[in-house]
Amino acid sequence: MENAIIIGGGIGGLTTGALLSKHGYKVIVLEAGGEVGGCDGKFFKDLFSFPVGATFGMGFEEEGIHNKILRYLGINVNIFPLSEAIRITGFSAPLSIFQNRTNHLK
Repeated sequence: MENAIIIGGGIGGLTTGALLSKHGYKVIVLEAGGEVGGCDGKFFKDLFSFPVGATFGMGFEEEGIHNKILRYLGINVNIFPLSEAIRITGFSAPLSIFQNRTNHLK
């Protein structure tokens, strides 16, 4: 069995580790932060934490990268897509990131 060390427990490091593991590698993921997630990140409000970032809301469509990787790994996940994945307010108009990329052209 081959060994692999992944530096960084973000979405890229975790995905790489999962793919290497599927191919027989013994994987260790090293993460400097207190938890995995990388730039996907979280924001905190009172006692609650909320996941944020593009990898949270996109890539789970039928031919999206996350969905393809999950199928390849044989992982079944119940996905409930939102038409508006992210909304950023505080500007003159809200900035929305849509799950369907064609909505950005409107």
